[in-house]
Amino acid sequence: MKGIRSKFSECDFNFVSFAIGSVEFGIDVKYIKEVVRCGPILRCPGLPRFLEGFVKLRHLHIPVVDLRKRFSLDSETKEDARLLVASLGGRLVGFVVDSTSGITHGSRRSRLRPASVDWPHTDYVDGIVDVGQKRTVVILTPDSLLSEDELEALMLPYP
Repeated sequence: MKGIRSKFSECDFNFVSFAIGSVEFGIDVKYIKEVVRCGPILRCPGLPRFLEGFVKLRHLHIPVVDLRKRFSLDSETKEDARLLVASLGGRLVGFVVDSTSGITHGSRRSRLRPASVDWPHTDYVDGIVDVGQKRTVVILTPDSLLSEDELEALMLPYP
């Protein structure tokens, strides 16, 4: 997978870029453990609303959060969806996204801050990076995608 360089010369971080609908997002690679095809999701009764269920990945049951629902987009998951397996608070969490496009290089100094964005979910946004080629990527802060209560709920045993 070929990396894409930001149009700014000082690239000081790398992020996994992915799409949800027509919007391109990114998460810093330091949070991402792997990207896999989204397999069947085991849905259990009594799960919190934010949790879709669990995916079995190499003998681990990883909780799954659909970012389409998190961002209040239509909730139809595409057949070829991907799962970003991220480490949050010492726990693996899978985020369902429509597609991934690889690792991109960005500049923290040249990103726009969330206050300059007219979007209802700016709490999740670290910044916006222009990577050239008429591409703008919304960089998410994975730690803010789940609240403290939601992270604690991931630690509970489920049926």
